[in-house]
Amino acid sequence: MEHLRLDDWDRIVTELERFDPPEIDIESDSVRLGFDGAHLEISRDGGFTAGMPLHEVSGERAETVVVDHEADAVTLVGGSVEYTFRRPG
Repeated sequence: MEHLRLDDWDRIVTELERFDPPEIDIESDSVRLGFDGAHLEISRDGGFTAGMPLHEVSGERAETVVVDHEADAVTLVGGSVEYTFRRPG
């Protein structure tokens, strides 16, 4: 499990690439992972959006990105948020 601070942006991008999504869009300030009907987008400043058929999350800020390849999950942790995105099965 990798616990990464936002100032280690290049490492975050590398770990998200290893998450092996069907679609990935990497910009200088954001990464968007796309899965059939679901997505997770994280920006360099900690903002993120996520959506699946039954819910959508936005407007929060993360300070840490936790990538757990064994659990197929990315957890975003901030002062008032802890959100886990699980790779759709």
